[in-house]
Amino acid sequence: MAANVDLILERAHAERQRSNWFGAQKLYEAAAGAVPDNPQIHHNLALCLYARGEHGAAFEHAEIATRRAPRLAQAWVLRAKIERSLGEVDTAERSLLEALDVTRNQPNALLELADLTLNELGDARAAQRLVAPLLGHPQYDEDAQLATLMAKLYDRDESADELAGKIKAFSSRYLRLPGFRFTREGHARPADKKRKKRVGLLSPLFSVSPVYFFTIGALSLLADEVDFVILNRGTRRDWATDAFRGIAREWHDLAHLPAAGLADAIHSRDLDVLVDLGGWTDPIALKALSARPVLRMYKWVGGQACTTGLDVFDGFLSDREQTPPECAHLYSEPLVILDSGYVTYTPPRYMPAAQAQKRFKYGVIGNPVKITAQLREKITGCASDELVFVDRRYGSARVREAVRERLRLRADHFQYVTPPTHVEYLTAVSGIGTVIDTMPYNGGLTAVEALSLHAELTFTPGMLFMERHTASHVANFRAGARAKGKGGKAHLSLRCDHAALARTLKSILIHGKP
Repeated sequence: MAANVDLILERAHAERQRSNWFGAQKLYEAAAGAVPDNPQIHHNLALCLYARGEHGAAFEHAEIATRRAPRLAQAWVLRAKIERSLGEVDTAERSLLEALDVTRNQPNALLELADLTLNELGDARAAQRLVAPLLGHPQYDEDAQLATLMAKLYDRDESADELAGKIKAFSSRYLRLPGFRFTREGHARPADKKRKKRVGLLSPLFSVSPVYFFTIGALSLLADEVDFVILNRGTRRDWATDAFRGIAREWHDLAHLPAAGLADAIHSRDLDVLVDLGGWTDPIALKALSARPVLRMYKWVGGQACTTGLDVFDGFLSDREQTPPECAHLYSEPLVILDSGYVTYTPPRYMPAAQAQKRFKYGVIGNPVKITAQLREKITGCASDELVFVDRRYGSARVREAVRERLRLRADHFQYVTPPTHVEYLTAVSGIGTVIDTMPYNGGLTAVEALSLHAELTFTPGMLFMERHTASHVANFRAGARAKGKGGKAHLSLRCDHAALARTLKSILIHGKP
């Protein structure tokens, strides 16, 4: 029996190495049936299920692993990842603290806790402190530096030039595949002007996200003129995923592939052009793209906070407000300026009507991590019944306290709305007269949603891409409203309508001409 189980586990490990999560899962299930008390087998089975997006089933096996091996730190880290995917932030944090109790400064636990602290608890400075012990670590320096740089996008002491320089240096050192070779040579197709271009779309965000709301309108109009090959790096599935499936000629699930394997997988699809819609939400994909698996590649939407630091892109799609000439030196990519604005907006079907009578005079919306001390003077003088903070994360007393400390607010001085769903969030925003935008990281999708719901925005643009979101969206939205005339449906797009953006993208993707 033992020999058979060892053989099964050996095969399961080989399938994991090939990222064949379903095949590995079945083998681990067989091993767990033979040796039900082995915590490591349950841990590996949980890992496979998590990789496939089966979070409920993954938790069952992660719980068994931690119960039977409470001193197995890596099992607590995986359990925390699964709990977070299930929306259990507090229990995920407790699991990570259990891992750190087992092994002080356990690298994976620190990295996961820093990510949770940044994106769920909204504290960029604390996230930087958590990973500081790993800076310079022979194995984890890359992860620690990446976590630090991503946190600095939200709150930092460096100038835009200094941060861009650090990002370029990180990219040059870590987002490369030295010595990499594709497993097969690409084949040249016979010239055929009638053949549709194969256009790859790469992202972990083919779901309800800015990638959907900002791209689907124009991409849908191009679906009859090019063959979209979607390279999905995510496991989330929702109604927006279905919309992307509807425009895809091919769909390939490539979540959790390492950089070299991903580069090879992209290369094997024989694409004419690739559009990266992941950016800094998927650094592994950026590393894969450094090998230039497609002859022509562009960066557009999705994790587009700043330069990627790569020199392999043929263009970084932008507009004159997002990247004016004085900002061009901050990018390693050639900027492709779309005169009419670089995105359009497709509102969800559940978009509420704008409220004529606003409940709140002022509001601060979106992820609390974007709220820094720089916002303090913007809200000075706002009465407690005038200002509201809107985001689901404000349901946490710790998040509220952290924001109060940053802004030096009196306890319970202002009001909070914690909508659990997107439609409830939009309804809350529709009751705000003026949105006070965050800084240095401006609102992107949140700004467009506020404009669509007839809110005014106050903002201070900076230099980096994510510091100029609101300036771009306000300028383009106002131009769109003027073009459509008073009473028109300006929220259906920004300055550029879907058809105009589709024509521009067609020129870029098919002919390589902006």
